[in-house]
Amino acid sequence: GMGINPAWLLTGEGSSSLTDVSDQTGKTAGRLLDLVQAMSAISKMKLGSLAGKQHAKTLRELNDALDAYERVRAELQKQTRPIYRELVDNLQAAMNAREYRRVPELKSALEQVARLCPDEELELIALHRLASYEYWSLNFSRALEIQRDVFYRALRKGRRLDGYDLENAHNFSRYLKQSCYASEAIGICRAALALAAPKSRWSNGWKEVMVALGWFEAEAGELSRGLARMQKVFPALSREAQNMFYGVLLRPQMFAGVVDVQTLLGTPRKITNAAIPTCWTFAACEEDIAALRRLLAIYPNKDMERQRRMPYFMAGTAILKAADHSRSLDVAAFGEELVAESTRSGIPESAAKAMALIVMAQIARVSGNAESGRKLTHQADAALNSLPDDVTLPLLAQAKHHRNVLDCYDSNSHKAGVQAMRRRSERFFRRHIKRGYGFFRKLYPLTPSNAE
Repeated sequence: GMGINPAWLLTGEGSSSLTDVSDQTGKTAGRLLDLVQAMSAISKMKLGSLAGKQHAKTLRELNDALDAYERVRAELQKQTRPIYRELVDNLQAAMNAREYRRVPELKSALEQVARLCPDEELELIALHRLASYEYWSLNFSRALEIQRDVFYRALRKGRRLDGYDLENAHNFSRYLKQSCYASEAIGICRAALALAAPKSRWSNGWKEVMVALGWFEAEAGELSRGLARMQKVFPALSREAQNMFYGVLLRPQMFAGVVDVQTLLGTPRKITNAAIPTCWTFAACEEDIAALRRLLAIYPNKDMERQRRMPYFMAGTAILKAADHSRSLDVAAFGEELVAESTRSGIPESAAKAMALIVMAQIARVSGNAESGRKLTHQADAALNSLPDDVTLPLLAQAKHHRNVLDCYDSNSHKAGVQAMRRRSERFFRRHIKRGYGFFRKLYPLTPSNAE
């Protein structure tokens, strides 16, 4: 042998000499050299001579070389797979321990080993972990690319989806929804459920997809279907999963009006860490200042400091400042900060700008600045109408905008485009209230004149 460490050849790291590595690694190096020699033998074959009188001999030599290549490659894969598995385990351990600085090094090693030992199972596990790393690194578009690749590879396997595939589908759909790609998220969940293997029904992954789809359907105007789906599967979740998804289950119930923030605040034990974001978002949409103040007092006690930089939380605190007529609130600067935080959390810039304008208009309206409220509402409407077809704002963000329209513009206004805006907003509320979204009655009380 040549005495060269293959790990050093692959990644440039570690000792270059085989005397410093294990016997197993030395064997791998030898197989690697054999493989290179077999490939070299094939490349030297004068394949053009196949048409001449020496073709039989040449074919035998080619066949022998290919056989040698296949044998060496199979042996090399057998010896390399434990290394591949160890690297995948190390990647998973690094992610679990939040040792993110180790990930680039492990990623580089995995890419090199994967070239020697193609193993789709291990590659998919590694990709799943790397998607989480890309999200942590704020590379959201790359994370979505990886998740999309993982999901569609599962579909190309030519078999029904197992529990692990379904867990990946759940994670992918959640990332899509968070990034305002709600239609694709719904499609992924429905496809995953339709293609799930019979033995995968009621697996953890299957239940997670059901919960996610129920939430997405409730957000998309299909409240009764979404709520029924979630209620069907929720009792079958583990206690840990129920706690984790509690805030998600609350959303359709609060949309329906069967549960509200005020009632939950009357039973403090129900305001769990998972419930606070949902309660906060609904209270901010409803502009319930008292509820926001009570929730704000709970935050430090629930170890939720990290949430304070989240866009939904920033919007609620701005509403509180507006209600207090705080002079420290610079609406324009707040809007820029909100866009920056939203895009940092994975929301496309077009959606981030539209949502920021909606919140800015709400702030202006709550603080009593009617003229600014009208101007910002008009800008928000234009931003909403120019969103890409595959981008959908969260339902409560849409509701905030339509409330801004109806509160900022009088029904007798003759300004160009105002009445068309008002009609769209009235249709939004009437349509959703008829579908069971009782919460919206707080934002658009039905009267005999507007019920039809």
